[in-house]
Amino acid sequence: MEEELSQIRLDEIVKIITGDEQVFYIEKCYADMSYNMKCGLNCVNMESINKEFRFPDIRGEVMEKVIQYLHYKLKYQQLLDRDVVKMNQVPKFELDPELALDVLIAANYLQC
Repeated sequence: MEEELSQIRLDEIVKIITGDEQVFYIEKCYADMSYNMKCGLNCVNMESINKEFRFPDIRGEVMEKVIQYLHYKLKYQQLLDRDVVKMNQVPKFELDPELALDVLIAANYLQC
């Protein structure tokens, strides 16, 4: 784990701050899966300079689940693209029904 972390460059880390002030750090490859964040990172603005996004309307527990989905999506998309697994072999993404609507709204806003 430490080796993996040491190979991540700091300029490849994006900071996300939620409405309840929870802070998440994710690799840029995951942020790029969100059209909203990708556009923000590719423009000349404070988000791209600081690599920091504030989402005041998204709670931390919801953002955590969205980030988990981004990890899930990238992992299985790569496996599908390489024909390592078939679509019927991809496990279901687990989501608490109580969070489902909020996660869907956040994912829609982030366009991921």
